[in-house]
Amino acid sequence: MYFAFLITLLTFHLSEWLFIYVYCRKELSWSSTLLSLPYVGAMLFATMEYVLRIYFLGKQTKMEKYCRLVGTVLVILGEVIRKWGMFTLGSCFSHRIRTQKETHHRLVTKGIYRWIRHPAYCGWFVWCIGTQVMLCNPISCLLFTFLSWKFFQNRITLEESTLIGFYGCSYKEYQNKVWSGIPFL
Repeated sequence: MYFAFLITLLTFHLSEWLFIYVYCRKELSWSSTLLSLPYVGAMLFATMEYVLRIYFLGKQTKMEKYCRLVGTVLVILGEVIRKWGMFTLGSCFSHRIRTQKETHHRLVTKGIYRWIRHPAYCGWFVWCIGTQVMLCNPISCLLFTFLSWKFFQNRITLEESTLIGFYGCSYKEYQNKVWSGIPFL
């Protein structure tokens, strides 16, 4: 199962880089892979938890098979949600919060944005938790859920203040009607 996890990571990060390469080439950099030191550290911790669990607990149980299936479904669902949001925005998508409104920017409320205000964040949140469910890592699952939620709490607050600055009442109305995509935010 660890091989599937590695393929999941490779696919995710390569597709992020490739999307920026195709749609936003002027923003292309190493950071387009979304690999940061805290993230790599978290994935190393998850790997350590997985290896220690296999070493000490040994053989896979029937429950773990279901866990892996649920994790795989979450990973795929998260990728679909995230990429749908990214493709809907196209060249307006960025890994960075924009602080200045460009002339081609419009408030997007079509596609997946009809149901989720931040599908890229929602998708990553689901994907991230799914990777740990896939590995049957209970500690990492809880840590990743909490730390990702905290990250998005701060990021969504900052991003939405800039979006209100860009779009005013239109964004506030949209904000009141459409779920953020992250529980309790």
